[in-house]
Amino acid sequence: MTTAEMRAQGLGKWCNYAEATHSTKGEAAGLDNTPTQVQWENMQILVDRIYAPLCEHYLFRLPFDSFFRSPAVNKLVGGSSSSAHVLGQAIDIDCDGLGFVDNIQLVAYIRANFIFDQLILEFPDKNGKPSWVHVSFRAKGVNRKQVLRARKALVKKNGKLVETTVYDPI
Repeated sequence: MTTAEMRAQGLGKWCNYAEATHSTKGEAAGLDNTPTQVQWENMQILVDRIYAPLCEHYLFRLPFDSFFRSPAVNKLVGGSSSSAHVLGQAIDIDCDGLGFVDNIQLVAYIRANFIFDQLILEFPDKNGKPSWVHVSFRAKGVNRKQVLRARKALVKKNGKLVETTVYDPI
């Protein structure tokens, strides 16, 4: 499928090509963020299995900040080298401020109702409220149903304290 065909087809009524491949930082840096056919198929599966059913449940297009990232865009934004975003298998949703659902409620609903690979509460505040929710789905293989909390921590590396992201199981 060509990029033009991907643009025309979209990912269903809740998500279009431009939204799914948008990266403000990537665009500013002039980086290509075009998915391959396999990545596009993974994106479609994630939308069909997770994102569209969530939107249907809430009867609202849930806002997301990050979906597909090319390897170059992923590196630019400081994503994990093993990021499922690069495969088209992860989306970061942020419901805070909507009034009818927040990120904590979204996590609880996904955890109770979906098969997923990882569900990550990203960088919660002092009250435990995540800044956004990362959810991934493997198109092939076992979906682990891992629920994690991402937080920043200082770790000693080569005798120096370095800030890194730590993932705690929940």
